[in-house]
Amino acid sequence: MSSIQRKLEKYLSSENYEQKAAQELSQKKASKTVYEWNTKSKVLRIAETIFSIVCFPVKIGRALHALGGLIMIPAWLFDRSKLAGLRSTIELNNGLLYKRITIKCDGRKIDVLLVTKKDSLKNGRWLIGSLGNGQCYETTVPSRFVSSSELVNLMGELNSNLIVFNYPGVGASPGLPSKRSAIKAYRSVLALLEDPHGLGAKEIIGYGHSIGGGIQGEALRKHTLKRNIKYVFVKSRTFDSTASVAKTIGKAAWILLNVLGWNIKTYEASKRLTVPEIVIQSRCTQDDAKNYLILNSHQEIVDDGVIPKEASLACRLIKKKHVENKVFIGVPEGHNDELSNIAFVADRIKEALGEDVLGDA
Repeated sequence: MSSIQRKLEKYLSSENYEQKAAQELSQKKASKTVYEWNTKSKVLRIAETIFSIVCFPVKIGRALHALGGLIMIPAWLFDRSKLAGLRSTIELNNGLLYKRITIKCDGRKIDVLLVTKKDSLKNGRWLIGSLGNGQCYETTVPSRFVSSSELVNLMGELNSNLIVFNYPGVGASPGLPSKRSAIKAYRSVLALLEDPHGLGAKEIIGYGHSIGGGIQGEALRKHTLKRNIKYVFVKSRTFDSTASVAKTIGKAAWILLNVLGWNIKTYEASKRLTVPEIVIQSRCTQDDAKNYLILNSHQEIVDDGVIPKEASLACRLIKKKHVENKVFIGVPEGHNDELSNIAFVADRIKEALGEDVLGDA
């Protein structure tokens, strides 16, 4: 057991746990760094920063990308004081245990929330939640103002632990939103789980919604997965690329997205993924309106209210016959609706992990 795991267990089992957790959750700023993971050396980071300052075209490019981040990740608008207030209303006596930590990646702090239970803490199964562009982790866990949580419900069905984080620029994760920093944040969370000196996960389930599915995909393009860990990655109602969505709006939107450097290529990442993947997308509900079904044809897919059918990841993968190691789930819900049958999704994840599942949920 690593020192991080020992400290986590000691914290969660302490007599004054609720008092310490309440104090931690109500703090406006990110807590003390407990894990650091870097993609490059400090010297190289400093050199890149200096170069970007003295090189005008690079400076302009970064400024445009930062502008794009303010458009693509509107969650940066959430007031940090109000989010701290929302965290302070998280229910600490409902059987769930919470620990707020900070991960540092290439000098950037990432505000992270761990959610667990006494009977799952040591089982080695972790769920990573990567959120939509209008979400923050404060709105994804039960509190006085959040009565239901898709991620926490899935965690319960899987008997797993949950790790969820805010992208840089959102909440207590400092900085400005950028595609690169969001991808690095995901990779650093994944590294914490994979590292035997970190949380030492044995099974990792990634669950990304909307742009969170795209961030997950881009992160996996750059990340080398471990042979001794089982993985399943779920992408819920996400796009084949942000450029495809922009193109449905108009040519000007497509040009602007590419100029700002915010094309997220989920399809390119997905077709190269060698571990099990589950793709969830809205489906035609003329028959069996409430049922969750396994999709076998792109003709069963419909617009989800945000992502047009032809720009959805599920549609393109099925059309292009990139279906190996993949399961496609058709759901009656729209883009931002909470899934009503999370048990069905959990069973497909369990099957991908090699578990026997009796019947459908």
